[in-house]
Amino acid sequence: MQKVGAFVLDYWALIITIVLGIIVLAALSVPLLTYLGLDGISKPIFYTLHLICAQIPSHSFYILGHQLGMCARNMAIYSSMLAGGIIFLASKKRLPGIPWWLWLLLILPMAFDGVTQMFGLRESTWELRVITGTLFGLGNMWFALPFIQRTLQQALLDNNQAHMMIAASPSAPLPASASVQPPTLSTSEHGQNMAGALQPVPDSEPDARIEPEE
Repeated sequence: MQKVGAFVLDYWALIITIVLGIIVLAALSVPLLTYLGLDGISKPIFYTLHLICAQIPSHSFYILGHQLGMCARNMAIYSSMLAGGIIFLASKKRLPGIPWWLWLLLILPMAFDGVTQMFGLRESTWELRVITGTLFGLGNMWFALPFIQRTLQQALLDNNQAHMMIAASPSAPLPASASVQPPTLSTSEHGQNMAGALQPVPDSEPDARIEPEE
């Protein structure tokens, strides 16, 4: 368990960053593969990315005349999250986190932009989608990554301290009352017991014999 904990502590941020990089590269590869006529590869990637993005054509960017794998807002979110992961790794996971209220201020613009557009109160622009999505992605990574690092470090430290305390604690000695002591006898009692042990054992009474009747 200590080895697993050390592995998670060392590589968890790298794993998250790699996953984000794969998502961004997959979204960018869709129009390039389509342009090259590799629809057999681009279409499965595009449909898989639909699990995390609505892929509305009017909200998306185009490269070489073909739609990206994600809309403009989600491209900004995942690209900024990827950038946040790279910055966090470059700081050797020592990047200080931000307080919750600043994190809330960074994600509220996207919430306002998305909700008002969803209910038809206004129509957003690609500039607002990119800006609010970038603030959302950076805010989440800036808040979450340092928090996760501190939590894992504290958990590993508590676990190591618990093992050290168990290894350092000696086995509890038996209480004095639990030790069995042989009974002590006084000199007179010992002499009486010895005298009784040396007395001859009396012969048993003769068996009664039945005399035959005359």
